[in-house]
Amino acid sequence: MKYINRDGFTANKNTVVCGIHFPDGQPTRENPYPVLFMGYDCRVTPARPPPKKRCLQPLHLNSAIEPMETDVDVGNLENLPLQTRDVGIQWPDHMDHNYSFSCGNKPMKDCGTQTDPTSLVSAKNLNNKDLIFYTGLCAYSFWLLLRVVLTFCSQPLNTKLAVHEQFLLVLMRLRLSLLFTDLGKRFGVSRTTASEIFTFWRPFLARFMREKVIVWLPRDTLNRIRPKTFNKNYPKATCIIDCTEVFVQRPKNLRKRSLTYSNYKHHNTYKLLYCIAPNGYVMFVSKLFGGRASDNFITLLLAFL
Repeated sequence: MKYINRDGFTANKNTVVCGIHFPDGQPTRENPYPVLFMGYDCRVTPARPPPKKRCLQPLHLNSAIEPMETDVDVGNLENLPLQTRDVGIQWPDHMDHNYSFSCGNKPMKDCGTQTDPTSLVSAKNLNNKDLIFYTGLCAYSFWLLLRVVLTFCSQPLNTKLAVHEQFLLVLMRLRLSLLFTDLGKRFGVSRTTASEIFTFWRPFLARFMREKVIVWLPRDTLNRIRPKTFNKNYPKATCIIDCTEVFVQRPKNLRKRSLTYSNYKHHNTYKLLYCIAPNGYVMFVSKLFGGRASDNFITLLLAFL
């Protein structure tokens, strides 16, 4: 009824379609619908053709192999020749495309190399003025400090950078607060390697500072190094104490976020108490507290006074 398309026409059991409307004179399997002399253009969407059957070629014995004898000695199977089959070549020996082309005179770089192989900064190539700028230490103090810190480290980190270059990277990070990406570019290493170097040397520097640098000076030494202004106005002054805060990222844990929030800085911080001699020498550094702790609470808790 879809192909007849007559307005107001209702088919019944006695309705028939004339054979002149069929290409074969009657409905067939190839042309089951009326399409001729319909009084309008009738377009029939052809059905999807059935999939073609693939003919697989059987494997043939290699002509170079001689046929085996019919009688086979079952007890001598190990000495029988192996059968081989010629399965053909799955791909040609030659390549259709040449991907190893050259880009003119433009230098090509190995894509596996993530950073430049050479270091742009080295302690051996820096003069005394540059070392003071990068580390705050003169050349003599830098090499002396490196020699002392190595006594706390039994085995240095094994990287492409020398030990003095690793130590220079750590001091530049501490003094200038350079990002690891920047340090990696300067020293010719990746960002991850720069971070690993800093993480490796930081505990040794902290141990060296606690045991060799931050010490409480005896009173006779304090009297000898006390500035003249202190001798006149504060002759009995021993030390100066204060608290300082360091900004940190906001913790995800709500309790830790509350403990580290500082109402004074309006930020999440760590707070510590430090003590210096009248001439500025650091003699004591406390452990870290949350920014919520007050100066009085930290001082009383440490029983400093």
